[in-house]
Amino acid sequence: MVKSLSLVACLFLFGTALVAAEERVVPLKGVYKEINTKREMQAISTFMKGTEEQKEQLAETIQEHPERYAPAAFFHLSHYLFEQEEEEDALFWLYAARIRTWYDIKRCTDPSVGDSVEVLNGQLPPLLRLIQFEDLDTAKRQMKRAIAWDRKTAHKYDARWIALHGIRASLPAAADGKESPLTISEDKWEDLAETHRKEYHKTWLEDLKSLTPEQMTQIEAKIEELREDAETAAESEEE
Repeated sequence: MVKSLSLVACLFLFGTALVAAEERVVPLKGVYKEINTKREMQAISTFMKGTEEQKEQLAETIQEHPERYAPAAFFHLSHYLFEQEEEEDALFWLYAARIRTWYDIKRCTDPSVGDSVEVLNGQLPPLLRLIQFEDLDTAKRQMKRAIAWDRKTAHKYDARWIALHGIRASLPAAADGKESPLTISEDKWEDLAETHRKEYHKTWLEDLKSLTPEQMTQIEAKIEELREDAETAAESEEE
């Protein structure tokens, strides 16, 4: 069963690590050197360090041509939209990011990439990861929107990007020059994608139903606390 990691398992994850090819201590070797993540890394850098005008322009570009970007960029787009108080769209792109990242994990041959979603989720503000619980009807609507979007949107990015998050990327290249493929056979991708969508959606709904009243109360209290903190911070900046 697919692990959604979109609900309880990720509610209070506060990690901040960014896994990027440029930051690896061990130089990439063999086929890993061929993986093209330039567009995504430029996007992430812009969202983190760019001007407001650059961020706004990039957000528009990604939303117009999402098929060109690996889902790592969508996490940062979601964060940007959240900061612009466009919470429903932020939630949609967060779901889109998770759906596609898990799909890429499932078509990768390195099982150690499974923790990538936790790392990418951990870079987001805690409130963004919790707002889906304020209005479950809205959350369900945005999830259905993300599933439908994924079904009709092509994957024109380098599917191997997720392999850079795995342990094998740090190992020496094969001595004989023959390395195992980084993804499963491409002729299996389409069927896997549709199976994944159905399993992901089903698991996500099951996770929602599994939340107890006590857990919802705790989550609601946390959301209220985080919103109050955000308001206090905003008022301090204005003074």
